Amino acid sequence: MRTHWRNFLLLSCVAAFSLPSLAQFSDPGLGGGISFGGTMGQTDLKDKEGRFFARAFLRYPLVKHLQGEFGFGLGKVSGTDGAPGGDGTPWVTEIIPIDYRFVLSPFAFTDWNPYVYTGVGALHYKVETVPVLHAYSNAKLNAWTGYVPVGAGVQFRVDDRVSFDVTGGYNQTFTKDLNAARVSDKNDAYWNFLIGLTVAGESGSADPDGDGLTNKEEKQLGTNPKVADTDGDGLSDGAEVKQYTTNPLKADSDGDGLKDGEEVNTLKTDPMKADTDGDSLNDGDEVMKYKTDPLKADT
Repeated sequence: MRTHWRNFLLLSCVAAFSLPSLAQFSDPGLGGGISFGGTMGQTDLKDKEGRFFARAFLRYPLVKHLQGEFGFGLGKVSGTDGAPGGDGTPWVTEIIPIDYRFVLSPFAFTDWNPYVYTGVGALHYKVETVPVLHAYSNAKLNAWTGYVPVGAGVQFRVDDRVSFDVTGGYNQTFTKDLNAARVSDKNDAYWNFLIGLTVAGESGSADPDGDGLTNKEEKQLGTNPKVADTDGDGLSDGAEVKQYTTNPLKADSDGDGLKDGEEVNTLKTDPMKADTDGDSLNDGDEVMKYKTDPLKADT
């Protein structure tokens, strides 16, 4: 069990801290997290006991509002032999669930994000303590089975990188042997309730600085995805690239001594042409040195 926990924590930390930053609920990218909480058995034996449970996951966007998630957990499920005739003997089962989920976030608010999920997975279970009176002699005590997780949760934004996650779910297994007892024909299940932290990154299609360029485009151009005007020339990066075809990394694209934004917004000169009016004086000299009109060849 100690080896399981050591491996679980190691993989969880590597997954969480190797992710990019700048999470936004409206357009999330690759993300991951780790949560801790407890389980409650839903089996033939009616009396239930809470047990510790932990889960880690990696999550990535599929389409808008829908993400895919791969996760694994480690914990225990326990209860008491409370069926008629039982003597109160506790049963304890170690569980290791591995699953793939579809996570739907229909409302992408800025500071919180409600979601629902469902999926399918494989569950390894090992019955450590069997109930005395209701133990089934042919039960598989150490085996794999399938299961279906369903649930809901909500994330609360902590900062641009981290969110606080609260979730609860129901996990229906395909076995009757989770507690090594068979009082009825129903398959066993368990509940889980978790709190934790999620670290996420924006997708390539996000535009966090609102300059009209996606993260992917800014990476290709070398501009700053967190600053709308990378070169500080008074024009947004998106306007420079898509409207004026100026250099978003160079404040004075044509080298005439005037910033691109000044040429476009104030002087109405061509930011890609050093001598807009073709009079053999560049625009910067006309404005700052000779006080002539950069739009008229014969001032």
